Amino acid sequence: RKTAAKCIASIYRGGEEVAHTYAAKLVKVIEEEEGKAHPTHSPASVLALLCLAEIGRTLDLSSSEGKSVDSTILKCLHSTSEDERGTASYALGCAAIASP
Repeated sequence: RKTAAKCIASIYRGGEEVAHTYAAKLVKVIEEEEGKAHPTHSPASVLALLCLAEIGRTLDLSSSEGKSVDSTILKCLHSTSEDERGTASYALGCAAIASP
């Protein structure tokens, strides 16, 4: 999954505006997965978090359109899935790298 996230993120690193739009879509994926009736480990959420992490390494995502990327990642730290919590922790650390 991490390799896939790196490949996906590399596509969007070229254009800052496109990367911010894609980050907003990733946030939406995570929120949709959280809103399901039985919140469990979601491969879609984990991949979205990994993509946000990889994009966040080189681009400040705090100015992404829509909901805050950081607050969405923070919500995932309270997930019932250990895999999702660990990935959220990784994503938050990576996102902090490019934040001012």
